[in-house]
Amino acid sequence: MAAGTVTRYQLSTRYEMLHRDVYVSRGAALTPKDRAVAAWVWSRRRGVAAGLSAAALHGCEWIDAALPAELNQASKHKTAHILLHSDLLSDSEICCVDGIRATTPARTAFDLGRRRGVTMAVIRIDALLQVTDLDLAHVQALVDSHRGTRGAWSS
Repeated sequence: MAAGTVTRYQLSTRYEMLHRDVYVSRGAALTPKDRAVAAWVWSRRRGVAAGLSAAALHGCEWIDAALPAELNQASKHKTAHILLHSDLLSDSEICCVDGIRATTPARTAFDLGRRRGVTMAVIRIDALLQVTDLDLAHVQALVDSHRGTRGAWSS
């Protein structure tokens, strides 16, 4: 509406609200990448796509579209369909994918590996390895530097 491309009437009849100030065409089938972008817009472009959302932005296509988007941001104002994490991220753990701040492939693998069970973690990390130039040595370095983080393990 601010750009003048739709009226309030068009917004209310042709679109549905996904998140506060984020609308999609009625009946649109959203991909995990769409959900990641929508969550990032909801965060006023301040959040960092993490976990499954970062994996989707990096090119993984195996993600169930029904799963919520994941963002890393300090604010814990909960909203439906977005999992919020408040992990401390260093600048070296953040990259830009299509103009959206996301965790690097190594940080994404680190996060996927410490959440949701070992079997699913292996499947998800393998898929991430297939679409990125991820070096497992970088993931191991994150494991070593984040000792004591919930779910982190080391060999």
